[in-house]
Amino acid sequence: MKEIGEIKAAIAKFTGDSVYLTLKTRWENDLKQYYLEPYDGSKTYIGGSVSTKNRRGYIAYTSNMPRVFADKLISMISAARLIVRVPLDTLTEPERTTASNIERFCYGVINKNDAVFEATIQPTMRAQRAFYTAIRGSFASCAYIYKNEKGETFPMMSTWDIYNTAYA
Repeated sequence: MKEIGEIKAAIAKFTGDSVYLTLKTRWENDLKQYYLEPYDGSKTYIGGSVSTKNRRGYIAYTSNMPRVFADKLISMISAARLIVRVPLDTLTEPERTTASNIERFCYGVINKNDAVFEATIQPTMRAQRAFYTAIRGSFASCAYIYKNEKGETFPMMSTWDIYNTAYA
């Protein structure tokens, strides 16, 4: 197991990487478009630098097209039929039974998580994943199993915004 200093150093290296910083800038701009931040027509972006050319005679407006497109995409992903599949091509008969049980377990975990999210007035897991997929292009997921005070075991899955996640 790594020490806390090693983990902090790895996170600092990751968050300082130029590829990550470029992605982070793109994610910020995509979110601004989704939330319809007003467009400033007096600025043009050329090769990453800002030019303040005078644009007299041109009307600047904020289009709602990015928001409408993203909402349609989120709706389609959320409404799509969920299929959990373990490839069975090279498995023996006992392994196929295990794989089928794993698929059923995944459906159960997803349904249980959605019930918990709905009880706490949060979007379902599929809705969260659809949002992050449409807006960020990806998402991170954390799966874990815990026991409560009564000794009952609960599998949980949470969806994380890739913007706030360090990975390697």
